Amino acid sequence: MSGRVSRLCIAAFKRKKLSLAISALLCPPLVAAAPYGGQVTSGAAAISQAGGVTDIHQSTQKAAINWQGFSVAPSETVNFRQPNASAMTLNRVVGNEQSVIQGAINANGKVFLINSNGVLFSQGSRVNTGGLVASTLDISDRDFENGNYVFKGRDGGGGSVVNMGTLTAADGGYVALLGESVSNQGVIMATQGTVSLNGAKRVTLNFNGDSLLSVSLDEGALDALVENKGAVYADGGKVILTARAADDVLGSQVNNSGIAQARTLGELKGDILAYAYGGTANVAGTLDASAPDGGDGGFIETSGDRVRIAETAQIRTRSAQGRNGTWLIDPVDFTIAASGGDMTGAFLSNYLNTQGDYEVQSSIGSSGTKGDINVNDAVNWASDNTLTLTAAHDININAPITASGAGAGLMLNYGGEYNVRTKASYSGTVLNAEGIPVAKQDTSGGVYGSVTFTNAATQTNIENKTGLVINGVAYTLIHSMNDLASISGADKYALAQDIDAAAWSAANMGRASVVSTLTGTLAGLGHSLDNLTLNGSLYVGLIGTVNGATIRDIGVEHADISANSYAGVLAARINGTAANISNSYATGKLALRGAQGGGLVGLVNSTVGNPTRITSSYADVDITGATANAGGLVGIVNRSSIVIDKSHATGSVTGKVADGDETTQDLGGLIGSITIVASNPPSSIANSYATGAVTGSQYLGGLIGRIPVGSADGNMKVANSFATGDVTATAAAIDYGAQYVGGLIGYAARTDIDNSYAEGDVSISGRIAHNVGGLAGWLEGAITNSHATGNVSATGDSSDMIGGLVGTLGTGSSIANSYATGNVKGNASSQALGGLVGFAGASSSISKSWASGNVIGGRNLGGLVGVGHGDIFGSSASGDVTALSSYYGTGAGGLVGVLFDGSVTDSTATGSVTGVDNLAALVGETTGITSITNSTASGRVTGTGNNVGGLVGYAGGVSTSISRSYWNMDSTGQRRAIGGQADGLQLAMIDTQGLTGQQFEDVRYYLDGTIDQVLADRAAQAAADEEEARRREAEQREAEQREEAQREAAQRELAQREAAQRQARFDGATQVAGGAVAGARQQALYTPNMELAGSLMASLPTSLDPNIVFTPGRYSAGIQSIEVDGQTYQLDKDESKDNDESKDKGSKL
Repeated sequence: MSGRVSRLCIAAFKRKKLSLAISALLCPPLVAAAPYGGQVTSGAAAISQAGGVTDIHQSTQKAAINWQGFSVAPSETVNFRQPNASAMTLNRVVGNEQSVIQGAINANGKVFLINSNGVLFSQGSRVNTGGLVASTLDISDRDFENGNYVFKGRDGGGGSVVNMGTLTAADGGYVALLGESVSNQGVIMATQGTVSLNGAKRVTLNFNGDSLLSVSLDEGALDALVENKGAVYADGGKVILTARAADDVLGSQVNNSGIAQARTLGELKGDILAYAYGGTANVAGTLDASAPDGGDGGFIETSGDRVRIAETAQIRTRSAQGRNGTWLIDPVDFTIAASGGDMTGAFLSNYLNTQGDYEVQSSIGSSGTKGDINVNDAVNWASDNTLTLTAAHDININAPITASGAGAGLMLNYGGEYNVRTKASYSGTVLNAEGIPVAKQDTSGGVYGSVTFTNAATQTNIENKTGLVINGVAYTLIHSMNDLASISGADKYALAQDIDAAAWSAANMGRASVVSTLTGTLAGLGHSLDNLTLNGSLYVGLIGTVNGATIRDIGVEHADISANSYAGVLAARINGTAANISNSYATGKLALRGAQGGGLVGLVNSTVGNPTRITSSYADVDITGATANAGGLVGIVNRSSIVIDKSHATGSVTGKVADGDETTQDLGGLIGSITIVASNPPSSIANSYATGAVTGSQYLGGLIGRIPVGSADGNMKVANSFATGDVTATAAAIDYGAQYVGGLIGYAARTDIDNSYAEGDVSISGRIAHNVGGLAGWLEGAITNSHATGNVSATGDSSDMIGGLVGTLGTGSSIANSYATGNVKGNASSQALGGLVGFAGASSSISKSWASGNVIGGRNLGGLVGVGHGDIFGSSASGDVTALSSYYGTGAGGLVGVLFDGSVTDSTATGSVTGVDNLAALVGETTGITSITNSTASGRVTGTGNNVGGLVGYAGGVSTSISRSYWNMDSTGQRRAIGGQADGLQLAMIDTQGLTGQQFEDVRYYLDGTIDQVLADRAAQAAADEEEARRREAEQREAEQREEAQREAAQRELAQREAAQRQARFDGATQVAGGAVAGARQQALYTPNMELAGSLMASLPTSLDPNIVFTPGRYSAGIQSIEVDGQTYQLDKDESKDNDESKDKGSKL
């Protein structure tokens, strides 16, 4: 073998980006040499070579040999002659050549071939041993001798192991190929033994005698790869294909496109494991653990973070005579889908029909995976095999699963939940781009999930895996109405298929319910009961009483229910212990002859345990004839806590036509009434909605009719919910009035509403009407981020407290970031009408909210608030206000009609105001202790009586303070801020000059910046004057700064002159004063007088050190004279710099 070609082959083996097949193909043409350079390092063995035969005679049970090279040419043979079948020989290549086996290797015992450069069994090669380990991972002699079979990759190694020949182990023996990359493209056989292909950097083999029991991949390798493109046979034994990656980014790959067979032999079942730790297992070939000749089928596991099953794959676990085997898939997440998933439904169906049991077992992995199993494609099988889905998190059944075999089984095990996609799965709301809740859209395309057993026995047999088992609990399967009617106790029941109830209904006329009492679990599995007809007195519905039960994934369609009271299509009442209803629905109609009826549930009266929960459920049921407590989803929640989430109702709710003194009350599009009780968590409605119209007399709401208080500590919350149906109230024949009517809620005590809205019109007919609102008729609580868009009207003879958002806002209640756009209409006798709130109670607050609808009524009208007892901040109204009352004291304002003991801050009104008197563009009338600050008004004010003003029509009461507020005189048509009497009025309007008094036309503030031209001119002039004042002030400061600088300069100059008088005194050769000359030896004193510099030495006394010289130049700072022997000599300054300095002081140098 030439060195150049050998190096090329080695490089090809180590080049990771080349496939193993390409690497292998580079080597077969080479002429391999026999093993050479062998040195025995452990045990006893003799090496002999003759012609093309190499014999290794081993006399100890174990021996280790280091070789410089170990290859076998096509015509060569290597024979290991060992003491017995259990003997082992370790062959380690320490040279730099790969091992290319083209000939034959024979051994009666076990042979290990270790070469970190790579090992290739080329096409035509033959290996027959008791057991074979071929590895690019090394093992030490000590570990080998001690039976510690740990193989480790060396740094700089990384060669591949490739088989293209035929490797055969004795029965019960093994063939193990170990390396960072391993490929089989030939044939490997180990009957009743083990064939193991392992890709990793550290591998441990566990033996029991002559058998390989297990393999452990202890450390991953970069690009770890195991592939089987050939054939592996281990009937009665094991086939192991495993790889472990060094990290999750690159991942490992286990690919099987060939044949991996471990069939049953007698009683020995075969096992096949294909496991990509932290990577992907791709199965496109054949995995065969069947039992064609008797016995039970074997076990197949395909595992990895991702497992992909190609349509070309053949998975076989069928037994011809015994029980079929099992195929387990163990990924992180797994999806069964027609395309884009890990397996198709058709493939799985075929396997279940023709082979054996199948199990998917997901796990929680890294990178945000949950461990879900998703069934997105239909799965059908007619055999008795069992499908097991075991998820670390959720099982999502989004397509039909149908088992028609008499002994078929389905086992669902989950750590999170199992979810069946039904029509109810799309109930509830989602938030759009603006954060507003909208109805969730059905994206199923008409394909829903379900689990169907067409021929299975009613009773589940866990031991035989027949029927339905969920988290280890057997369910009784319901196939018929008679099965359903026999339900009793706390057992688990499941609908095995859709059931038509028409025949049963006809045979059981007058029956109130199908199931009298349910205390266990009823799982619909995505099925429905159709054409159910019931007609009874009390507790009428599919289920009469639910007590602590769970109902899920079930539908009741086209129901026709009639009852006196307590009726619901799904359940008449929930009584006793709290219940859970999820992913369920009802359609049809409900005719009541009394009270307490709901489209899904009639009465909730659960006083024990946690709140009753209704989630992801809906009702499309029209309800008629109710006298009280009727709702599209739930009729009444009576002193119980309830949580409703992601649910809705679309049917209309119509109360009984009132006769005489009768009233119909507590009707809601979703719930008729909820009585608040203390609970943890508190009662709530979230992500839910109603679209049906609601008609009755009082306590009516598009979502909820009434929320009264039943406990001092209770409260209620409504969030991300809405109602779109019209709400209409009609009074009784003997008129007791219509009251508490709202587009969302009629009456709400201790209730917070967040991010919710109502779109329907709200109207009341009848002589008397009170507390009517576009969102809520009467509310005690907080409203945030909510709105109403419907018109609100109450045209009776006596109507009051009517608002575009809320009719009455209770004491201490609040509204924030909310609005109303509908018109508010009353008649000439109505009062307390507002575009947002009709009547705001004491200590209430309204902030950052607005109304744009027009307000028409009798008196006490406001574009935002009709009558206000609280505070208004940062809010506005733009609608026109028209007071129809002919009485004096109309009290109408563009923002507030009458303000009692409250404040208006940073608010504005732009709509017109029309009436008799007590009118203004901002506040019609104030009384008590009130204040108006930083607020504006610009709407036209037209009054036929007295007290008409720009800001306030009539300022009365104890004290009214108005500061930094204004009106537009031109647009309002009013020249006065206050129209009439101003009892206790404090005027604190400030103009640009700081004047106080009625200087309202001097504008300094405006809420939203849209100032008209007159006001803009004045504001601009004020700004200009202020700017001029600032400029003059700045000039004055600059002048003062210059004067101060001059003074400081003069002081510095004086200080310098004084310092200049300091003398430099010399005593011998030492300078004793002055900072310019440091020491006297060989120093120079400088003077700018060049003529005198030369004569200075002659004029000085000889006592001066002769080493001191005077040189033309600048003197150092701080020295202007020197004294020698009592004589002072003056050093001139630079004349060019200071020509006017006196030169007649002392002697000049």
